[in-house]
Amino acid sequence: MTVYPGPVPVLIGKVVTSVSNAILPLLQEAQPSIQSIGYMYDTYNNIEARLQAKMKNPGIDGAGGKFDMFPLICLIMPFAEDFGNQTNNYWQDVDLNIIFCHYTTKEGVEERYTKVFQPILLPMYRTFIEKCTDTGLFTDMSFRKIKHRKYELPFWGDRDGKGNPRANIFSNSLDAIEVQNLKLTVNQPNKRP
Repeated sequence: MTVYPGPVPVLIGKVVTSVSNAILPLLQEAQPSIQSIGYMYDTYNNIEARLQAKMKNPGIDGAGGKFDMFPLICLIMPFAEDFGNQTNNYWQDVDLNIIFCHYTTKEGVEERYTKVFQPILLPMYRTFIEKCTDTGLFTDMSFRKIKHRKYELPFWGDRDGKGNPRANIFSNSLDAIEVQNLKLTVNQPNKRP
């Protein structure tokens, strides 16, 4: 009987949990207000709508609302899944876009690298790539062999679909690392370590 690996957003959620378990104390040391590493998967527009709804919710005792939104890892949908080349322990190939983001200020780039990129975003990014293979969910490859393109985006902006720049993605002042074309191969569940 064939065992299916599960939906890719669930697999990535397991990677995010592994990242959080590994580095949350380090992030809290850098910024004590950090409560957790958030995770969302959806289209850009739907993630923005969900974050806007959360911004209006104070939560209970500072949890569950706007105070625990960031740092955030987002899996941007839709994404490509390639089937038909399943051999050995491999199930499917995926091509993902992932965003790591956190609040920023309007300070200069140097300050944002000191306060956000170095202590928060870069450790999240590096640990995420490492955990993609450490969890056994994806093909065991070294960090340097996982193909992807990385953009460091101080005071993150985006295009509006017409090539025009737009600041404040997700309607917040964010610094981000955007990883595009992250190529992973999903392992079959019964073949995982």
